[in-house]
Amino acid sequence: MIGIAPEFTYEPIGIIKASQLGVTSTIGGLGLVVLSIKLLVSGQASVGDLGGPILIAQIAGETARAGLISLFGFMAIISCNLAFINFLPVPGLDGGHVFIILAESILRRKFTLKTRMVIQQIGMAFLLLLMATVMINDIGRLFTN
Repeated sequence: MIGIAPEFTYEPIGIIKASQLGVTSTIGGLGLVVLSIKLLVSGQASVGDLGGPILIAQIAGETARAGLISLFGFMAIISCNLAFINFLPVPGLDGGHVFIILAESILRRKFTLKTRMVIQQIGMAFLLLLMATVMINDIGRLFTN
């Protein structure tokens, strides 16, 4: 973080307005996740920009120092991120299971257990590679910053 944070003011609002703001903020958070994926796929962002648990903990600490409202906002963004990523059609994630069920429905036949296992293993290998990449990025940042 570069030390710039929005200024917050507390203003009591009703349940309807709070719900509307919650939905708007959630959509905004999901939009940031989609934008991040677009930037990665288009090459405008690098895999080196990805961060994992160490970076998340560092940012959470910085955000907590800015106040509880900032910390709760950050937690909401992380929650939106995890929910969206979980629904991507990647085997091993919930979205991958839905994708397999849809594929079976379209093909009108069930995959064999062996086929399902291979699909899940490929998905898990991808996820493990992704986790290793973000951990390496995080550890590298610890020594370069």
